[in-house]
Amino acid sequence: MDNMNLSNKQKSQILKYERDFKREVGKLKDQKLTEENFAAKYHELRQERNAKMRTVLLDDQIELIESF
Repeated sequence: MDNMNLSNKQKSQILKYERDFKREVGKLKDQKLTEENFAAKYHELRQERNAKMRTVLLDDQIELIESF
């Protein structure tokens, strides 16, 4: 994240989205889902988090993270 030239506001939002994601993953683990269901829901949560992150990033920042 350091090499992306994020503003403080962007960093704050991204960290919030990451905390929310981790909290939701924790809830998934507590549900004792099958491996297949867990993977599907995890993928869904990750997609939601990534979509939220894209709303606060500039186009060049999005290109940078997609190149990883």
